[in-house]
Amino acid sequence: MLDELYCIAREGLLNAYRHANANQITLVIAYGSDGLLLCVCDDGIGLSPQVRDRGAADGHWGLAGMHERAALIGARLTLASEVPTGTRIEVRVPALLAYEEPGFGHWLAPRWLRRRRARQQLHKTRAPQTKA
Repeated sequence: MLDELYCIAREGLLNAYRHANANQITLVIAYGSDGLLLCVCDDGIGLSPQVRDRGAADGHWGLAGMHERAALIGARLTLASEVPTGTRIEVRVPALLAYEEPGFGHWLAPRWLRRRRARQQLHKTRAPQTKA
């Protein structure tokens, strides 16, 4: 999953740099109990309505590839773009997909979530004591 997110972020940043004529490009990675958010925003010229609606420009596969990669990992990719206010690409990965691989100690999981999962795991492994 990390490789796919990296490729989506890379493509979003490169597209903004090459095509947006932006003054500012922002990458946000946020995580919480509901999941992981990756967002690439720019204040450039935005996408034309034709490119936005088709999801790709003729001969270009960047946006289509980003959608495919998001679908591959179970994420939702949304694209918002208005001429001339810029473009915003958001990828949302649900918590169960973002944090469960490879186990409750995954580095993307926030510390409080790793601790909670560790406590839950501990309680599951303890055998109930019965009086004889």
